[in-house]
Amino acid sequence: MSVCAQNHPVSELPSYTMQLSIVIVCWNDWKTIENCLRSIYEGTHSTTFEIIVSDNGSTDDSPEFIRRNFPSVRIIDNGSNLGFAKGNNAGIGAASGKYVLILNPDTVVHKNALDKLVAFAEQHPEAGGFGCRILNPDGTYQASARLFPTLPRYWMAALGLRYLDPYLPFFTFEEYWNWHGDSERQSVSRFPIRFQLEKHRSRYRYFYKHFGPKASRQCRLLSITWIRMRQAAFAIIGVVRPADTVRERLKMYRVMARWNIELDPVHFVERGEEPPLKG
Repeated sequence: MSVCAQNHPVSELPSYTMQLSIVIVCWNDWKTIENCLRSIYEGTHSTTFEIIVSDNGSTDDSPEFIRRNFPSVRIIDNGSNLGFAKGNNAGIGAASGKYVLILNPDTVVHKNALDKLVAFAEQHPEAGGFGCRILNPDGTYQASARLFPTLPRYWMAALGLRYLDPYLPFFTFEEYWNWHGDSERQSVSRFPIRFQLEKHRSRYRYFYKHFGPKASRQCRLLSITWIRMRQAAFAIIGVVRPADTVRERLKMYRVMARWNIELDPVHFVERGEEPPLKG
């Protein structure tokens, strides 16, 4: 289960009436999707939401079952099995919520889980995606968070040393041992510049693709303005409440401001040209 924020052109930011769009890819899942849908409706109370089922050519009457028993669910008929990624994209393309939740049809959502997830997302506008704690049918924790891959970690796995991790954390490969999803772990805070860079790159590609070269250059001005305003805010916070996290955030904004100032968005998209990151 993961939720991500919708990205829209800055000049066309919508006024959301729907907080959450729940996208479920279905392929012959009528045996499990009923419990999934019922748990959403019965356990979600403070969040405005819509459910979109992206049907990948089911032949077990899943769409008909959903229409009869859950008439408010929107069904996207893909006509054939597009696979998980394309099926989700079809559903996301029809979404109108501020946030999009990708949910498997065999999931049962606990009471108030989505309300809490959306509330958490609202408290962290700097992040682009979230995941929540997932349990197996017997109530045990299902590991869903992974460390970022590095060459040393892959060497640990290749040499069979990853199994020493419970005793020697140095040998950690990809799972957070002894962590069961019961506390917050925001990966964006560990690699803020890297994540911000990818976000800005994606934004320029989006504007260029959908609105043309002129819009991508306008986006550059908006991006710089966005960064400068947050620089000013965090500078004030740094004076009132100095902390390493504030200093790191200010460093990130300085680097990203310089990168955006030196960037030609059109040359970046068309030729792959971009300035180096300068600390």
